[in-house]
Amino acid sequence: MKYYLIGYMYSGKSTFGRQLAAEKGMDFLDLDRVFEERYHYTVPRFFAQFGEPAFRKLETQMLHDTAPLDNVVIATPSYTCRCVWKICFSALCAAAIRGR
Repeated sequence: MKYYLIGYMYSGKSTFGRQLAAEKGMDFLDLDRVFEERYHYTVPRFFAQFGEPAFRKLETQMLHDTAPLDNVVIATPSYTCRCVWKICFSALCAAAIRGR
């Protein structure tokens, strides 16, 4: 099972995500923190310096990197909704094809 939390900046995704993960006995992953650790920029600073297209490319890759994860609650960057839908839809299609 995997939960993707999407929403506006400062809407409580990380706070709620930690609580949900603890309640469900799952891992928690904050993609803003992953981004900062991986690229050494905050999301707003990277977005301002390199622009939306560059950010979207890295954001999409990070989301694809979460596909094989299981038993995790994932707080996404506030810019993410479109990409999460594509991954979730792909996973649902794959599950339907496999008969699950």
